[in-house]
Amino acid sequence: MMRPASVFRRCVLLLVGFTTVAPLGAAGTALLSPEVHPDRTVTFRLAWPGAGHVDLVFRGPNQHDFQQDVYPMQRDAAGAWAATVGPAPPGVHFYKFRVEGLAFPDPANPVVQDFFNGPWSRFEVTDAQPQPWTPRTGIPHGRVELRTYASKILGEERSVWVYVPPGGRPADAPAAWPVLYLFHGSTYDERSWVELGRVREIMDTLIAERRVVPMLVVMPFGYSARPVSPAVEPPKDYASWSRHVVEELRSWIEREYPASSQREDRAVAGLSLGGAQALRIGLSHPDAFAWIGTFSAAEHGTEGLPALVAASAAAHAARPTLVWFGCGRADRHFAADRDLCAHLAQAGLPTVWREFDGRHTWNVWRQCLSEFVQHLFLPASANAMTNPAHP
Repeated sequence: MMRPASVFRRCVLLLVGFTTVAPLGAAGTALLSPEVHPDRTVTFRLAWPGAGHVDLVFRGPNQHDFQQDVYPMQRDAAGAWAATVGPAPPGVHFYKFRVEGLAFPDPANPVVQDFFNGPWSRFEVTDAQPQPWTPRTGIPHGRVELRTYASKILGEERSVWVYVPPGGRPADAPAAWPVLYLFHGSTYDERSWVELGRVREIMDTLIAERRVVPMLVVMPFGYSARPVSPAVEPPKDYASWSRHVVEELRSWIEREYPASSQREDRAVAGLSLGGAQALRIGLSHPDAFAWIGTFSAAEHGTEGLPALVAASAAAHAARPTLVWFGCGRADRHFAADRDLCAHLAQAGLPTVWREFDGRHTWNVWRQCLSEFVQHLFLPASANAMTNPAHP
């Protein structure tokens, strides 16, 4: 075991190296890192003369779109540590450097994403063709509002992001907006769909192209309590959190916004942990939600789900509910999600199954959201005719 004094000395040396030389290359020039090349390979660089070994680390197994989790870096002609990897698929990516066992964000990259498992450097690879999440000019833009509300069930003030469609309701629109309640995944928070999922860009584009019904998108914090420290994921209390969404958040939205109170005008969806939460809430409350979307649904929170499906299938099958599944083909949840979709279809629920290239990443979830919202708040016959697919 390393003595405390040795640990302290090692940390001091690493921090000194980080603060004095890490951002600079040869002759004091600023390092370019990451550098995305025309062929979508990406070069990462770190200036650290005293380091004996440096690794490039991507975020978690199955949570990135590179061939390896870790790449050893080599010194380049300028003396900096460098690694070229890829080609990287279009979309958002996260990485760190690791020196002497200490992992930290790229000092040359100012874009850092905070998670409950620590900060990660972030970069984006641009799509060759415009996508719904590509920022566009010349179209009306909605707004995203950060709001707070009181939860008696959870005993605290809660924060929520709300996307409001552009321009107010047109004269031929219904008296109130339909609402999509959209949940993030494990280790993320209520900012995630706005910052990483590009909700505003997706909704603005699809509304401008008349491919979706204008709607509110409500993005709450997906845990029952705030974390005790920034790097620790909060505990998951599914029962209390779900009850607060159904009873408190829904009522608050319908008081604060011109939101419809009709079942047919409410949808619930989410990614990973949020996908499981959406399934549980949607299947448990067929009287409250007509549309359910699950993107790469994780096993978290799905205990007892088969019994719940059996108990609620008749209620859902008798009403125009749609359960939409999307998942990356290389995602660890792919087989389980496909089987669950088939099970729901056999139980009589209208289902849609969509699969995409990729793993458990935002690059898949952006596609999921873009397609799912195009199914919402339409007559049941429209989805039945155009989207009957299930595995």
